[in-house]
Amino acid sequence: MKSFNCTLETTMVIEFSDEAKIIAFFVNGTWRESFYHLQDLEDIARHLSFAFHQTSDDWDSDKKCWYKFVEGFGEFYNDGEVWRNGTEEYGEITVRNIEDLDVAWVDESK
Repeated sequence: MKSFNCTLETTMVIEFSDEAKIIAFFVNGTWRESFYHLQDLEDIARHLSFAFHQTSDDWDSDKKCWYKFVEGFGEFYNDGEVWRNGTEEYGEITVRNIEDLDVAWVDESK
């Protein structure tokens, strides 16, 4: 029997409109008591991108657009170009340029 290790990857861009508010909310605020102990913007982007990728999108018939409820990060609405989420507490987060999941490489298991 042969087996193979397959590595998949995708790329997306996460943008934070207000770095100070994002750090105050996700790193230093009470958010960390319910979710993760994040260290910096890179750590926030890492966790958000994974959670975003794992979350399926749904149709909001009232707003006539697609949205995702990303656990810990809230609702992201798609305006046709980017996914947006924002509050007064932490500013706006956008997710864009999401590439399809692709096979990065395959190698035979030992």
